[in-house]
Amino acid sequence: TCSAELWDATGVEAEVGELRRQFQAASLGLGAGRPPLRLQLEYARLLVTLPARSDIREGVRLLSELVDKGHARTEALEYLALAQVKLGDYIAAKRSVDALLRLRPRDASGRLLHSLVLERAVRDGMPGAICALALSAAALVVALV
Repeated sequence: TCSAELWDATGVEAEVGELRRQFQAASLGLGAGRPPLRLQLEYARLLVTLPARSDIREGVRLLSELVDKGHARTEALEYLALAQVKLGDYIAAKRSVDALLRLRPRDASGRLLHSLVLERAVRDGMPGAICALALSAAALVVALV
């Protein structure tokens, strides 16, 4: 049996549905039409753990807003970097981890996350980077000739 078959997503789906309902209700509410930042963080953290890329991208958007506002910045940066790795956006993940390490330079989880980003970028991204470099060099040679 596969471990994915053993995992029951029912509880997570229910939690996502409840947080989505709360988040949307707060977004449409009286006040400024913005949900509380803590609710936004909880909802975004849950979204980036889901397998659907659309959910992860929405989580990234919400986490980026929180980072820009300075709310729970270190926590938001950790989840943001992990989500960016899941999406294969290693450049953005590296920027997020670098910002996290500027805020907490001695943080063990931040250093581990930094290593993960670099390892995944090398494993997944180097063939593409090498091709891009080769194409750029070829274009330069053609331009000079």
